[in-house]
Amino acid sequence: MFAILLLALLQDPAPAPKPTVEPPYAKVEPSSLDVQAAVKFAFSEQKKKLKEPLSLAGILTAEKASIGADNYRVCLFVDRGGVTERAQVVVSRDPKKKKWETQVWSWGSCR
Repeated sequence: MFAILLLALLQDPAPAPKPTVEPPYAKVEPSSLDVQAAVKFAFSEQKKKLKEPLSLAGILTAEKASIGADNYRVCLFVDRGGVTERAQVVVSRDPKKKKWETQVWSWGSCR
């Protein structure tokens, strides 16, 4: 019995979990219909959340990655109360449900 317990303790521990790898993003046209729909969705959500006037001043960059869902990472110029700020936004869409979800809205940062 002791030998079995000793063998169990001496076995290699469970392998460490693999680090989360960010999906590879590829540049897409900011004017594409999917990017426009993603931005429209994220923008309306953010306006509801902040309850302050926001207006889209432009899309600087747009990228797409597809792993289980369509993920769009966009860099926006947003007019926020008369001040133009950058925002990095990640929006995903489940290809089966066609439902959008904002994953990230980060003020002041863009890749």
